Amino acid sequence: MKKRSKIIVACALIFVFFWAEGSSNYGISQTKNLYQKIQVFNAVLNTIESVYVEEVNPTSLIDDAIRGMIKNLDPHTTYLTAEEFKNWSKTYQGYSGIG
Repeated sequence: MKKRSKIIVACALIFVFFWAEGSSNYGISQTKNLYQKIQVFNAVLNTIESVYVEEVNPTSLIDDAIRGMIKNLDPHTTYLTAEEFKNWSKTYQGYSGIG
């Protein structure tokens, strides 16, 4: 079911992105446009939390959405959750320099 949830969230985010792009007014400021997109994202997240048939973890959904955004940048950019970063920091603590 976890895969199904991710597919539903991905489809919702794609829909939201195109809806926000299509309905945006090009004369408004970038900040207002960004705020509107965040409001739409929040509305989708709230809808999923309230009407999806199974219980969802909002933190996991947000982390997956962020990973989806980062994935479109380049192969060297990665998103780490706080827990992943803590584990990564422990692993590489003390390493420095080139090579």
